[in-house]
Amino acid sequence: MEGEKTRILLVEDHASFRQALAFMFEREPEFAVVGQVGSLAEARQFLNGSGGRDGR
Repeated sequence: MEGEKTRILLVEDHASFRQALAFMFEREPEFAVVGQVGSLAEARQFLNGSGGRDGR
């Protein structure tokens, strides 16, 4: 749909690389970084709504 942002959950175990990716995506108006996590287990928690962390 036009005007809607693509929502992104970044999953990367290297925090500095994850933060750099987030910075790049956040500069683009069509993307929204909704979370940052360091592992698949954290991604599952985030997606299941049990907290997660943003990794920032």
